[in-house]
Amino acid sequence: MDCHVSTLKHQRTSVGSMNRLDHISKLPNEILVLILDKLPMEAAVHTSLVSKRWKNLWKYKSSIDLGYSWIHKTHKSVLPSLFEVLQAHQAPRIQSISVALRHDPSMFFEVGLLMAYAGWKHVEEIYLDMNDREDNRKRWTRRHPFVFIPQHEIGPCSSLRKLSMKFLQLETLPPLRFMALRELLLEHVMLFHDSVERITTNCPSLDLLSLWNCNPTTDLMIIVAAGSSLVHLIIKEELTEVRSKTELFIRAANVKTVEFGLALPRKEYHLEGTLQCSELTFRLNQMHHSRQALRVTSSGLRGNFSKNFLGILNDFRAGKVLTLSSHQKSRGGVARMSHAPPTK
Repeated sequence: MDCHVSTLKHQRTSVGSMNRLDHISKLPNEILVLILDKLPMEAAVHTSLVSKRWKNLWKYKSSIDLGYSWIHKTHKSVLPSLFEVLQAHQAPRIQSISVALRHDPSMFFEVGLLMAYAGWKHVEEIYLDMNDREDNRKRWTRRHPFVFIPQHEIGPCSSLRKLSMKFLQLETLPPLRFMALRELLLEHVMLFHDSVERITTNCPSLDLLSLWNCNPTTDLMIIVAAGSSLVHLIIKEELTEVRSKTELFIRAANVKTVEFGLALPRKEYHLEGTLQCSELTFRLNQMHHSRQALRVTSSGLRGNFSKNFLGILNDFRAGKVLTLSSHQKSRGGVARMSHAPPTK
């Protein structure tokens, strides 16, 4: 009997200690939703099993992200699950939607529905990956490295501020009309000769354009529309992704800052027209010494890509600020260099 009473006292003491230590339950719902925003979507949905209070909290998340992690842990497809989540969502707006897909010819109509829903929910950021590299399920090979989406599938979204698209082939772009879009990030996207010009014409508020490994097997033409408000142009290309026999053409009269990232792998770089660029940045992380890509010596620049580097500098002679940084493994660690404005 005494043993039973002592056991009950110990249980009550433990429960009391747990209640005193359960500070999370004392937080308002708004704070709990902010915490859920930091969790992956599958983990946030799983919190609905904690208690009645937590049952519907995940439905107020401001960010929705679905990809291979969702498939691996829930054994459900991405797009059907996405629309179930969107249908259950109860908040008046969604800050961002991130979707990573594997190629499926039937997904184009659903992508159009996603853009329409994004406009209704006042979504500000969309991240769309059409070839999820983390999807390592068996019985699937990436036969479609670049997915072609018909023109009518990408509709307008007045609330959109940031758009990221990966592994797409954009043929003509009059429908890509986002009046409030500020940032556009394109990775592994096949662009035609007038694609950038159409984008900068149809997105009048565009401030930043980032092109990462675009047109890796063909020449890349970057023509910014004359009346565009584009300020920042970022070009990132990897040595292992972009063919060395291709060329890059830039015509951007009003752009203020241009950044080249990772490497300069193409055969030639052509800068046409008068650029008003005042700041030029090179973040050549892949220009390491083992490839003999670019080296700064006492006698000048040496390396396989020194010609491209000097050619770009010559075209940007009117620039006021030049920054050159590289990440190079050596005894001294990371090497960073900053240089004065280019001279003739």
